[in-house]
Parts: sequence; C-alpha cells; structure tokens
Amino acid sequence: MKTASFIFGFFALILLFAMQGCGGDGPSDTPVKETKVVAEKDGSKTGTATPEKTESKSEGEGEEKQAGEPEEEPDPIDTGPIPFDRMWPDHPLAEKLLRDPEKDEVYSYWKNARKGDWLRFLTHQQQIALMTVVEKDGDALKVEFRHFDLKGQEEKKDKPDIRPYSIKEDDEIMKSSLLNNPYVTRSIAKWKVYNGDKTLDCEMRFVDNPTGEKNENLYSWDVRCGGFVKMRRGNFTYITLIDYGDAENPPTWENLKAQDMLNFWYVHNVFTGEPVILQSDPPEGEMPEMPEDCVPPELAEMMKKFESAIGSGLSKALSDKKFAGAASSLSETDEILEAALEYAKANNFKPAIAEIGKVKGLAAQVSAAFKEENGEKAFTSLEALRNLAGRMYVSLNYTPEKKD
Repeated sequence: MKTASFIFGFFALILLFAMQGCGGDGPSDTPVKETKVVAEKDGSKTGTATPEKTESKSEGEGEEKQAGEPEEEPDPIDTGPIPFDRMWPDHPLAEKLLRDPEKDEVYSYWKNARKGDWLRFLTHQQQIALMTVVEKDGDALKVEFRHFDLKGQEEKKDKPDIRPYSIKEDDEIMKSSLLNNPYVTRSIAKWKVYNGDKTLDCEMRFVDNPTGEKNENLYSWDVRCGGFVKMRRGNFTYITLIDYGDAENPPTWENLKAQDMLNFWYVHNVFTGEPVILQSDPPEGEMPEMPEDCVPPELAEMMKKFESAIGSGLSKALSDKKFAGAASSLSETDEILEAALEYAKANNFKPAIAEIGKVKGLAAQVSAAFKEENGEKAFTSLEALRNLAGRMYVSLNYTPEKKD
C-alpha cells in the first residue's frame, strides 16, 4: 500500500485540476471571445453559438477596386468578453441548482460548511476517504483527511493530515471554470446515496474536451463539506460519494460492507449515462467472496508486479503505439496468474479460481490486440482487464497499491 503522504498529495493534485479547469486545460487568463456556451432545453448536450460578424467601413473610403480584384473580408467588431449566457435546461431545479457565476453570490460549495461537517467517499484506489471540517473562521476552513481500507481499518500516519481551504478562493475557481472554459456544459443529475433511500439533486459539469481528457464533476448543495459527489477525469473516477453528515450525526461503520461498496464503486466507475459493462454481463454477477486471510507475502509481491504490468506504462505504450514492447511485457503476467491460480486451487478458493480464469482470458485478448497493433481493441480490452483485475484482487483478499 502506498504511503499516506503520496496518496494525499496525488489526490490533492487531481482535485485541484478537476476544480480549476473542469476540462483538462484549466481556466485561461485571456477572456473568451466570440463564443457562448448554450445548454439545450433537454439538458443532454450543448453547442456553441457565434455572434454574427458585423461589417464596418471607414469614413471616406471611396477608392474603387479594380476589376477582378478580390473583396477584402471585413473585420468583426471587437465587443470584448461575451457575458455568461443563462439558457438553462428545461428542468424545474435548473435555476435553483445551476447558479449564475456572474452574480455576486458565493458559488463555493464550502460556503455553508460548519465545524463537524463530514463526507466519506471511495477513491480510485478502492479506499475509503473521510473528510471532516475541524475548524472554521470566517471564510477560512481547516479540513482533516483520513483514509481507511474497505473493512474500516484506518491507515496509520505520523501526524494528522489537516489542510487549509479558503471559501473566497474556491468561489473564484468555481466561477472561473464556468466563465473561462468554452467546453463546460451543465445539467441536473440524480445521485442515490449508498445504502440508503436518500437521493441528491446535483449540478453536473461535463467537459468533452477536444484537446484532452473528458471529465465530469457532480456537486450537491446538501453536502456542506465541499459539495463533492463524484469526480471523474479520463479513465478514473477519483471521488464516489458514500455518505455525509454533520457533528450531530458522526459517521458509523456498521452499515458499510466491503463487497457492497465495491459493487457501488463499479456502477459509478463510468461517465454518467454510460452503460456499466459489469452490470450488463450476467456471468460476472456480484462481487466474489473475499477470503478471511490476506494473500501470502510472496504472492502479494507478484500481484504488485501484475498491477504494474497493466498500469499506466501500458497505456503510454498504447498512446505511443509501441505495440511490440507492450505485448512482450504482458506475456510476463502469465506466470503470475498461474501462481495465483495454484494458490487458489490449493486453498479451494472457488470464487478466486473463477476470477483468475477470466483475467487470464482477457489478458490474452489484450496481448493479441497489441500484437495485431489494433489500438482501439487494445484500449477497450485493457480497461475491461483492469476492472476484472479488481474483482480478482477481492477474491484473493489482496489490497492493490495502484501506483499508476
């Protein structure tokens, strides 16, 4: 497992990117000109509207053009930054939730936070993160971060991880990401809280960035501790809300079950509205049963190597089109999976035997796609392999490090 400082630092960096740019490139210092962000009435997608060009002629322009001389294109009038266009989707909650960033009201989802407010969420490392407001002085906040495994065992650290937040600065970031990013679109999204009947009405900011990774962020005004509900960037969902509360209702642990939370994480590990592959594939079923004992150290080391083999290095090889080297590194995972299979058979771990078999089959497909230099097939099968690997880790009671 990675050290706490690395995990917290990485999460903080991703969180900053997600909040600042909402679209990969971050807010620009140059005012956006000649472009309006327009939300269609159904709230499903948006387009851009470009103001009409206005021709202008200087007084005294009387020199006639020679026959056959091409006409000069008139320059558009520079009217400065275009104001934010409040054209909301046709939804009764749109005007309430999709606040106007040009108004003086505070847009930060921290604005109503009080000491003792908290939220819990699942990370992309399949850990539980707990954020708690430990101090509030005007618009200045201090928030403590704690991490737990899926069984509720807290990760040890030398000292508390307490971070400062400024409501004023966050307000500027939240408004800037709307006013300066021409690709951001907004709509209303529903979120059913884990293991409960409560449903949150959320603001969803989505960016289909043509120059980078698409991403989406879901926020709820009911979650006073930052408003965070979901944050997904590219192929990773960094925040998946479990529950939230205040000082009078502190978090409890008896209602959390590891397998149920993993199921919940898999369901939301896609962009909102996309189909969930594992749900639609009947052979997958529910998450496999987890053995009581963790994998032995020697097998754990092999699993770390397997994680690395299918990690970000493979994605980079795919983007760089270095197919041959990637196929070669994948072939090295065969021995690891065979060792895991022998361990599962020796202990009669039937769920693990089944999951390892699926992973072996899909790893072969990924390897074949790289050998065929089929980039699209390699990308799709690699994502599916990583999801199946997560099920395999559970079936072996192995906690992944997720270095990538």
